[in-house]
Amino acid sequence: NQQGSGCQHQGNQAALQALGPEDAPTDLLLALDHQIQYILVDEFQDTNISQWTLLRRLTAGWCQGDGRSLYVVGDPMQSIYRFRKAEVSLFLRAQEQGLHPALPLERLTLQSNFRSQAGIVAWVHQTFARVLPAHADPSYGAVPYSSAIAVKPAGVEPAVHCQLIVRADSSTDVQNKEAELVLDAVQTALAKEHDTIA
Repeated sequence: NQQGSGCQHQGNQAALQALGPEDAPTDLLLALDHQIQYILVDEFQDTNISQWTLLRRLTAGWCQGDGRSLYVVGDPMQSIYRFRKAEVSLFLRAQEQGLHPALPLERLTLQSNFRSQAGIVAWVHQTFARVLPAHADPSYGAVPYSSAIAVKPAGVEPAVHCQLIVRADSSTDVQNKEAELVLDAVQTALAKEHDTIA
């Protein structure tokens, strides 16, 4: 929500002020520089500019081989927090240039999909390889498709079923039709004794 986003921004700005500018670090930043050995950032694809600046400030004195580790994890195809000022271009920049010149990042691309069965992975590949651009373009926040290899075998039935809902007279009609289709799908799945339904 917008209120939570505003509080986060204020917190980031307060932290940046407490650490001081890059060329004049405060005593707090100097003390932290000696204490922090590891930083892990999850969902890095949804980093915003103030978080990026804070991370750069915290690692300003770091250099390759000094025994400290920065580990960032993310999937740029899952960047969804634009409303929170997230910039997927920062993820792309970190992949190419690292966080700053003294701290290059080693890129590891995971390809095994443990979450979905092979039929779903194949459908996603066929669909999104055509939708997403062929090459990254940080200036537009354009992220290319990255394929995955399914670990789980395909099921017996088709993995994906798409249902088109045509807008009728009102959005209420569409919502009701969608609710009916979801209810029918759940009841059908329950009748077949599926293990889980989400």
